[in-house]
Amino acid sequence: MLAEVTLAQTTLARKLGLSRQWVGILLGRLQDAGWLDCYSPILADGMRGSTIFRVGRQLKRVLLMLTKGRAGKTPNKSAANKRWQFSPLKREKEQQKILEHEQQPPKKEILAKIPLLKTWLERGKC
Repeated sequence: MLAEVTLAQTTLARKLGLSRQWVGILLGRLQDAGWLDCYSPILADGMRGSTIFRVGRQLKRVLLMLTKGRAGKTPNKSAANKRWQFSPLKREKEQQKILEHEQQPPKKEILAKIPLLKTWLERGKC
């Protein structure tokens, strides 16, 4: 037996933030395209009850293709890489070296080529 969901269109419209009329139009389009089967039973007093939704033929086809396509197939590669390219400790050491290098002042040869930088750095040594 197929799963069914019973829900009033007014409730659905409120949850989606749409008008009930627009929800009715959209449900009609989904039903015409085969994505949903929905109907509202007529109650004893002549009024229509809450809408009953079922999976349509188009959605069944998609679900069937997805389940058959995955069945029996196993991935060739493992999702997890069993070999690390680097040790995390080694990477941390490399980052520490980079930080230390950035904190060191420029070499004298570089400062000789850029006198303005040399003057600017000497101001902060007061």
